Formats: sequence, C-alpha cells, structure tokens
Amino acid sequence: MSAKNADARERVVRSSANHFVGVAEAAEYLDVSERWMYRESVRYGIPRYRFGRALKFSVSDLDAWARQQRIG
Repeated sequence: MSAKNADARERVVRSSANHFVGVAEAAEYLDVSERWMYRESVRYGIPRYRFGRALKFSVSDLDAWARQQRIG
C-alpha cells in the first residue's frame, strides 16, 4: 500500500464507523479508480447510498466488503 493510500485510510478510519464518504474518498480508501466505484460497485455488491444527488458509501460497508474479498 502506498503512503498516499495509507494516509487516506487513516483519515477515513479516524471517523466514526457509521461515517459516509463520497466516491473519491471511497475509491482512494479501496485503492481503485473513481470510475471503478461508479461502474463496478453495483456489480460487486458494494452498498451505495444516495443523499440528494450525491452518491455515498458507508465506511463500515467498505470494510465489510473488503474483508469478504480475502483470498486464502
């Protein structure tokens, strides 16, 4: 994990577990592109929330999804 990604995770983790983040922060947190978040989050079953026009992701949902992706 790069230092930039570690910093992003640390920033998000400092927040409460029920904290919501936008697409850019979620993408940085998972080390994927923003385009991937828009396109593939539905395909891979990452829960998404809409607040008005803003697409958001729960940090606890991102963590749970990441744990499910473990290989071995």
